[in-house]
Amino acid sequence: MAAQLGNYVLETATSPGTGGFTLNGAEANRRAFSAAFPSGGNVFYFADDGSQAEWGIGTLTVGTPSTLARSTVLGNTAGTKVALNFPGSVEVYNEIPAEMVPVLEQDGSLTLAGGLTVKGKTLVQNVDDFASQEAVPAAQADLRYLQLATGLLNTDTAVKAFWVDLTTEPGLPRFGVTGSDGKTYGAYGVAKVNALMTAESQARSTADGTLQNNINGKVDKNTGAMSALTVSIGTGSFQMTNTAAPGYATWYRPTGTATDGVLDLYSDVGSAKANVLRITADGGINILGAGAFQKGGKNVAMESDLPIGADQRIQSFSVSIADGGSIDFPEAFSGVPTSIQLLCMQSSSRMTVANPTAAPTASGIPSVGIQIVAGDHTQAVTTPITVWVTAIGPK
Repeated sequence: MAAQLGNYVLETATSPGTGGFTLNGAEANRRAFSAAFPSGGNVFYFADDGSQAEWGIGTLTVGTPSTLARSTVLGNTAGTKVALNFPGSVEVYNEIPAEMVPVLEQDGSLTLAGGLTVKGKTLVQNVDDFASQEAVPAAQADLRYLQLATGLLNTDTAVKAFWVDLTTEPGLPRFGVTGSDGKTYGAYGVAKVNALMTAESQARSTADGTLQNNINGKVDKNTGAMSALTVSIGTGSFQMTNTAAPGYATWYRPTGTATDGVLDLYSDVGSAKANVLRITADGGINILGAGAFQKGGKNVAMESDLPIGADQRIQSFSVSIADGGSIDFPEAFSGVPTSIQLLCMQSSSRMTVANPTAAPTASGIPSVGIQIVAGDHTQAVTTPITVWVTAIGPK
């Protein structure tokens, strides 16, 4: 970004040494750098402590306080391009150094060391010598190099440009025109047309030969029976064979997206050409119509038909345990079970109760209390009894 120049910008800095300037704020009736320029911008600067001075391009960082890095030193009173050492107070202001001011020659010409970018229109005089390096005005170039026509063959579009392409394919020139509608109308030369026709003829011959090779030995000329069939469309293919693996068929579609259809079946049931079945690239089978997936004439249950979510597991088993014992699940859950039921053998005169006495974990119940309840009395079961366990939790 070009260095920036602002009006009435003057601040001071205290003892910067050879480092960046920590700015103290605007002097009386002047503006601060932060009020004139954006943070991160490049700005011209002069620094003067009364006995020595330096000028260059700095990088402004707006803050409290703002700072100005001495990014590029263009010169100083010591005759170098090295940052001077300012041991005390120094004035820092925004002005353009002489090195950055364009100066006209005595004849009014201007020489630039770098390039020139013009964002507006530039007017130039007519050219007297078209062999020179002078800039050509648009009107003169139009009259010299472009003959406007009333239209092209079979169109009413005015010709705006005539072009010759010698670089796209060396030795095979192309000619054409560009119309006022922005469209390009062109044609290949005779050499290119001949080359294209030869290439097309060779491609057709190769394709015919490939087709014949596919037919030879695979179709019975007497019965028409086919022993193998291969259909290729782009990089995909369909193949059936009756030789090495009779009745075997493959269908290939090149895709890295799992849900893309490798094989889609359509029917007119319900609506015309409705997609009713899809086999996806990851091996899934999707019933898209109103039909059902069946095995042996009976519907197969779907995930939505299950009593619990597909991410849940039910474990039902029995253990022999006494009061204070623990229970291990046959297979650990991935998290704490959401439901646990413990059942014991009962009788008409007493009731046996089993309850977890410690919080269950994904792998089991650390402690189980088993008591016999008869009327108002309870007694711990010290001899192992059979307890039936049902647990539901995440897989």
